[in-house]
Amino acid sequence: MAIEELARKFLKIRRKRVRQFLSELFGSFLLAVIGIAGSHQGIYGETSSVHGALCGGLGVAVGIYSSLGGSGGHVNPAVTIYAVLAGRLGNGVKENLCGFLVYVSAQIVGMFLGAAVVYGVFDGQSYDYLSNGNLICLYATCPTEKFHLSTGEMFFDQIVGTLILLIFIEANNDDKNLKPNPMSQLSTGLCATGVGLAFGNHGGGAINPARDFGPRLFASMAFGAEAFTGEEGFNSEYFFWIPLLAPMIGGALGGCSYLLFIKAHLEEREKNEKDELDIEEEFGL
Repeated sequence: MAIEELARKFLKIRRKRVRQFLSELFGSFLLAVIGIAGSHQGIYGETSSVHGALCGGLGVAVGIYSSLGGSGGHVNPAVTIYAVLAGRLGNGVKENLCGFLVYVSAQIVGMFLGAAVVYGVFDGQSYDYLSNGNLICLYATCPTEKFHLSTGEMFFDQIVGTLILLIFIEANNDDKNLKPNPMSQLSTGLCATGVGLAFGNHGGGAINPARDFGPRLFASMAFGAEAFTGEEGFNSEYFFWIPLLAPMIGGALGGCSYLLFIKAHLEEREKNEKDELDIEEEFGL
């Protein structure tokens, strides 16, 4: 009996929520490993913001592709919060809230484990000459101090970046807007790259509460409480709560924006295609 048949026979999980938890954990783990490892490349040589944004975006694509069948490939609480508002995680409020807890806890655990694996890969001499502030910013997101941003500006930065991401995700996965495309998950990763290039050097570019909080929690265990309290010049003024809360607001606003401006007004694709055929026949096209 082949290994896949053995796995299906003896290891197959039948409880939906458990499958969703494992799927989101797995996808989030892969996202974190690629993104955090990419940020470590600056230790060994000069890298630009493009490098970090590309690694982050490709990590998003890998995470989504890997977990798409098991849970829908959210790998981001900001995506999950709008799924709850749209009633996609179950029937009724209770099931949706239960789904939210399952998804978000899995995402945070997966990101935490991803950070731990990257720590194991890169730990050693490469960390000796870096301050705790620098080390923490390899794992969690940090604002660029030279911009002297206020708390409100950083909060708004995260709302706008996540809003753009969710608008794209909703448009990209709306059958009324686009035909199903196997490359849609890659394009979501490229959208995340674009947001990272646009906003990354400004307020850290998290646009994903789990991507920041899970690795930040690991960094606090590895490098100290400065991961949450902040260190002057690095991640100062208790910045951690901004990428934890603001993307959730941005995710809800982004999904609702697409619904109000576009989705609510679209006809079914079958009707649109029939109308196009009727027009072509009428004009002999």
